[in-house]
Amino acid sequence: MGGRLQPVKEDGELDYENLIGFASDNASVMIGQKEGVQALLMYLDGINDSDALNLNRRVSPDGEESAPNQPTPNKHLISCKNHSILSTFNARPLGSLGCLEELGANAESHGIDIIAVQEHRFYHPDDILKYHQVGSYQLVTSSASKNTVNSTVGGIGFLLSSKASDTLLSIESISPRIMVLEIDGNPKTTLVCVYSPHNSSVADEIENFYITLRSTIEQVPLHNFLVITGDLNARLGSDETKFTFNSKTNRNGEMLKDFLE
Repeated sequence: MGGRLQPVKEDGELDYENLIGFASDNASVMIGQKEGVQALLMYLDGINDSDALNLNRRVSPDGEESAPNQPTPNKHLISCKNHSILSTFNARPLGSLGCLEELGANAESHGIDIIAVQEHRFYHPDDILKYHQVGSYQLVTSSASKNTVNSTVGGIGFLLSSKASDTLLSIESISPRIMVLEIDGNPKTTLVCVYSPHNSSVADEIENFYITLRSTIEQVPLHNFLVITGDLNARLGSDETKFTFNSKTNRNGEMLKDFLE
């Protein structure tokens, strides 16, 4: 074995002074050596816990301890102290029995902090915003509207965990199709929930939606982290982007592309 440290002396007795050095320098050799493993277990059983947990402790051949190995410096200049999971969900709708409770239960089981909700179809025209308690979560909604046959359509909102609610700075309904919230942090985060008119809607309605959305975005502070999420009812074809589900771009897709540019 040359000059290597040995945990067992020539006469068969354990050499405790060399055991730690052997374990450090010959970790791969230790595996499968019965006497070495037994010696290590017996030695660790007889020393105090602080020594046992010091995996960087090394012993030189003369019995003196050398300096412990220095930890590898963290190469990440920026690290995330607290993270949040954001999601989006087209409900269609949430008014059915148990749907709201199911949404809250799924958000909790997946650790989601904020869900941007579209088409909840809760109608409350007298309240700009309405707050619904969903277990440990809170759903803040902007009212749905009535169509020409008096059916309830649309409606957007945010489902917030208690953690998100604690950091909530503001929440505002810009229009029946656009809602904005801001949460505290460094930097602060602005989330915009959108529900675009369908592709078959009149052109003026779609144009007004994007005019309002653009105006809303322009008012967000430049240093804020901006997230736009929701249902844009748009299709982008392969001629517009590399990774797409649809082969052709529809009219809403053209409007979305112009907005992004």
